[in-house]
Amino acid sequence: TGEVPLQFSGFLINEKGTIISTAHDLEKIKGLKITLKNKNELPGSLIRKDAQRDLSLIKVNGRFKNYILWQEGRKTLRLGEKVYMLNCANRDAGEFIAGVVEEALQQKNKLPLWRVDMETLPGSSGSPVFDRYGNLIGIVKGRLKGTDHVGFLIPLTTLDEFLKESSFK
Repeated sequence: TGEVPLQFSGFLINEKGTIISTAHDLEKIKGLKITLKNKNELPGSLIRKDAQRDLSLIKVNGRFKNYILWQEGRKTLRLGEKVYMLNCANRDAGEFIAGVVEEALQQKNKLPLWRVDMETLPGSSGSPVFDRYGNLIGIVKGRLKGTDHVGFLIPLTTLDEFLKESSFK
């Protein structure tokens, strides 16, 4: 965004280098640099942004063996259910942080969100969230301002709609 770099998270959804992330930090970007878990850095390009759903697609060149099968995820959760975020904040990809679903799916500014009790640090937006069986259930949208344990998740149904509308190859 100029002088000050922003860090946010995302994850690969296919072997062709398509990354899904949030869109709220992409308003005034001047360039994207993708840092992979192995610390390799690659240039990225924004291919789609949906401000209403707060989702974006980013493309990075390359072939990748490890990616998340979003089509095989889970679309419903129970109150009190444990969930697990693959923490990508501060370039520390690989640490799982556990949380609990606190509130039934609710509309917040016309966007359906799950509310969770889970440590949600700056830079966590875009991190994938799983159930205890490893099924993708959503993506971290962010946290309630002034807290670090009240987080919000964009559900898999929203990701699914966004990805089906995005004719990415």
